[in-house]
Amino acid sequence: VDYLQRITDALVLLSATPVQTDASDLFWLLNLIRSDLFPSPSVFAEQVEPNRYLSAAVRALRSPDLSAAERRTAAGEALDSAAVTTWGSRFLVDDPLFAGLAGRLDHELSDNDRVAAIRDLEELHTLANVMNRTRRRDIGRFTIREPNSVQVQFTPAQQRLYDEVVRFR
Repeated sequence: VDYLQRITDALVLLSATPVQTDASDLFWLLNLIRSDLFPSPSVFAEQVEPNRYLSAAVRALRSPDLSAAERRTAAGEALDSAAVTTWGSRFLVDDPLFAGLAGRLDHELSDNDRVAAIRDLEELHTLANVMNRTRRRDIGRFTIREPNSVQVQFTPAQQRLYDEVVRFR
């Protein structure tokens, strides 16, 4: 992949499988794709540090077990934690989206406001510009797999090859 990256004008990598790697593996994958954005493991560690708190804020705002006030409080505390990380103090606190979100959490949120806040939090995620995570619950029935077998006859040459492979095995 590194070689392909160097000899092409554009590179698109797609996966239909979940990325289940540790931070080190994820760094090296992202470094292959965008070494300018992810130059070293230490910079990457700083970049992703606020994400745990941004994700906690999303979970709080989605939680059916918390009251509206508890959701806002938990999300606000998570934002405060994100703001004091190294990356957060350098970049997040100056982001108008972050500042606006923090201000909105001081007031009661309608369901539409809460959904907008979650969308803004996901946009603030430091890997949002290079990764897209689509969840089944976000797109519904579209993701239901409905397998359908189609019977296709071998050509005579394919049938001979198949028969020979089976015989050899």
